[in-house]
Amino acid sequence: MAILTAAPFLAYAAFHFDSDQAIFGLMGIDIAHAHAFPLAMYGQDYLLPVPSWLAAPGMALFGASLTALKAPLLAVHALTVWMLYRLLRSQSGLGPWPAALATAPIAVPVPAMAAAFSNVSLGAIESLCYVVAIYALRARPIALALLVAVASAHREFVVAGVMALALVELFDAGTAGWLRFAKRWLTIAVVAVAATTAIRAAQARTITNGVQHHVTIVANRHPLQSLPWLATHAATVLGLHTDGNVSVGVAVGYSDPAVWLRIAALAVLVVLACATLVRTRVRPETAFARYLVMTGVFAAVLFVAVPLDPDLMQYRYLPLVCLLPSGLAAATIGSSGDGYRRRLAVSAAIILAAANAISLVTYSRALARAHLVDTVREVAVFLEQRNLHYGSAPYWTAYNLTFRSGGTIHVASSDVVRILSYQDEYRAHRAEAFRLGEEDCAPDREVSVRAVRVCVPAEKAVPDSPNAGRVAR
Repeated sequence: MAILTAAPFLAYAAFHFDSDQAIFGLMGIDIAHAHAFPLAMYGQDYLLPVPSWLAAPGMALFGASLTALKAPLLAVHALTVWMLYRLLRSQSGLGPWPAALATAPIAVPVPAMAAAFSNVSLGAIESLCYVVAIYALRARPIALALLVAVASAHREFVVAGVMALALVELFDAGTAGWLRFAKRWLTIAVVAVAATTAIRAAQARTITNGVQHHVTIVANRHPLQSLPWLATHAATVLGLHTDGNVSVGVAVGYSDPAVWLRIAALAVLVVLACATLVRTRVRPETAFARYLVMTGVFAAVLFVAVPLDPDLMQYRYLPLVCLLPSGLAAATIGSSGDGYRRRLAVSAAIILAAANAISLVTYSRALARAHLVDTVREVAVFLEQRNLHYGSAPYWTAYNLTFRSGGTIHVASSDVVRILSYQDEYRAHRAEAFRLGEEDCAPDREVSVRAVRVCVPAEKAVPDSPNAGRVAR
């Protein structure tokens, strides 16, 4: 199911791709060619480039491509679904079909999250994988601490899973087990802090491309001001927007037809979970379900508490909220006995899975009908045909174009700089370099490629005025 979910986002990968993702692809190329082994995203002093590490072997074997870059995330998605299913079977005592239903919201996510899972710069599916693995390693404190260090160096909001696990274990330990709990978590904290410090030190020693921070801090923001943002962005993550274009980033005339089914199913699961909490004593076999729910809740709390730009945090840090449906389904199905509440919980989980599948099929059909044109690739082909290997463009075009050329064309950014060597190359080859999207271009040097204005160097200019401003196809 994870493979089918990712299919439209691999088939139309060019339209779910940007320069942020391209940076990771360029790092993958450097690793594949043994030019570098980065420990932080180019242009930053944090964020472990795990997707680049995963993509490098494929790029070494098959060359740089969107498929080579994004395919490893499909493997991570499949691994996450498999671990989640196995833990629901072994820890929650669910049968094969109930466990599959509880896993379905991750295996078959809403289009917004399916798009996020295939985005190499967000770390969305990796964050979910880390959180599930954290629970799987709970009996091995040292391994757990090392995983937490690596995971938080990649996406720091994975700490929501750590907080949830500590709370679940504290609740289940009771008064008698408090001392053992304290010793265990002190060990985890010491090892995790030491490992995190070592990672940060290694990153500081290996940064070679300069650092520019572009994270918007919302100063003096009261947490209550974040609640409307949380409601809006959590609705996107859970697929509760009727306008599908809000969430996937490609305007293809897509309207989600299954939103109300999803809302109804989630409402039933929430009501049943509350009823179960009130009427039933908390049992040890619900620990994993409680962990999933609390991880989603803590992710929402961190979203409110941390004063960052909410639009930035939507897909970087809120994906953990999509664990809520799985946790609610596992909790209600596993704790409702064999009566009408269990049947109702199973029905709600089936409706939720069906709603997500309907949304994905609808979005896939909208993509196919849109007849989208891969403009960036056409520009890359145009430049390659004219033997233009150096240039300048705005950030959101520069690194995207560089990666789409397989790294053969180096495009310096005219605003946000992530790779300093490209800036040096552009300055050194300025006379023979092209520029994109600039106003001050002589008419005989400007070429339009799919409405993208390319200012070619003087030596490539066409002097006769009838060809000025010509359109290349």
